[in-house]
Amino acid sequence: AKAGLRTAITRFDSLMASPGQSRSPAKIAEMDSYVNKMLDGLRRFDGPILFLMSGQSLLSREFDQLVNNDPAWQLAYHRPDYRRIDFPEADQTFSDSDSRQRVNQAICGWLLELSER
Repeated sequence: AKAGLRTAITRFDSLMASPGQSRSPAKIAEMDSYVNKMLDGLRRFDGPILFLMSGQSLLSREFDQLVNNDPAWQLAYHRPDYRRIDFPEADQTFSDSDSRQRVNQAICGWLLELSER
């Protein structure tokens, strides 16, 4: 699962690179450590987090695979102050108006819940 997320990040990074630009070993190592940096940040942050998952996103599926297959990620991810909302029909950027409206409503509802604590 980590390899799948790394592959997705590498593909995205290569799409953003200038034509003919090569990847140095240092850049590849940086991308490989990205997943570990995300895990470290998740472990160290002690506030509530809202995960908005788009069902049509490769990265959302890769993230789920990572969490499901890695005990360290499972421990960090499954906390009582974390909330996840799935949007099965949404793409990664919530680009259609219905998805944008639903994700904005979800965010506002979550913020309202936090303010009432």
